Amino acid sequence: MRPRTACLFLLFAVNLAATSRAADQPTTLAQTLAEVSAAYAKLEPQSIRPAEGFIKYDYLIPAGYYKQMWDWDGFFIGSHLAQQGKAQYLKWWVLDFAGAIDPDGYVAGCITTKGPRPLMGKAKDGREPGAPAPNPG
Repeated sequence: MRPRTACLFLLFAVNLAATSRAADQPTTLAQTLAEVSAAYAKLEPQSIRPAEGFIKYDYLIPAGYYKQMWDWDGFFIGSHLAQQGKAQYLKWWVLDFAGAIDPDGYVAGCITTKGPRPLMGKAKDGREPGAPAPNPG
């Protein structure tokens, strides 16, 4: 399942659970937090991956088989885990991304076990998006 698909599925499931309540049973913020936390707790074992290769610290994925860490996915999962008393994952997210900054200051949106994977921000030859290709002559 792709990261966005997994996130959309989770949001749909949480929304369905919240809207399926009877109208005469108001949901408090504490109840909603408890329900979301229970849903995340089921996914947590699939979301935490052990450090491997270029990724020096345990890292977070949106429940799947991926050996790559995405910027915002890891941030939001790490933020939730920090609220559950597991702040080390958010710290490790920061350290893994900080360790992937290239000499020009570029930070890839995805880090794999083999290293940063530039997506839309930087070409493999170091050019910025839209910059002309180097003159071969």
